[in-house]
Amino acid sequence: MAESEMTVRLRHVDGYRFEIDFGDAGGTRLGTDESAPLGEGQGPSAGRILGGAVANCLMASLVFCMDKREGEVAGLEGEVEITLGRNEEKRMRIASIDVNLTADVAEDQLETFEKCARVFEQFCLVTESVKTGIPIHTTLTRRDA
Repeated sequence: MAESEMTVRLRHVDGYRFEIDFGDAGGTRLGTDESAPLGEGQGPSAGRILGGAVANCLMASLVFCMDKREGEVAGLEGEVEITLGRNEEKRMRIASIDVNLTADVAEDQLETFEKCARVFEQFCLVTESVKTGIPIHTTLTRRDA
């Protein structure tokens, strides 16, 4: 039984461009597209969004941990390297996601920062879910024209 749910809606625009509506997230919509030669690169690809989601969740987990311990982290930045590769069937897949985070931490915050550095990743909803593999159930329905 699910503890809570989130709904995201997508709409095909044209070619490999899609519009993602995040619903209750303040009406935020995001345009996506695949890079050339498939698409025109008029937005991030799904792989880039996944990499960004992983890093964003890790950063939010670190900030949460520091806040919980009344610590402070400033100048937090991240960079994500998404490596593509082929599986046994020669289909392109995300082979790995490497996240590098950098933060400005004051001397008086070092002990709190080191404690958080040991545990923050364990509390990241997205990263831990992706790492362990998320069951995905797909339904494709034909709508009559």
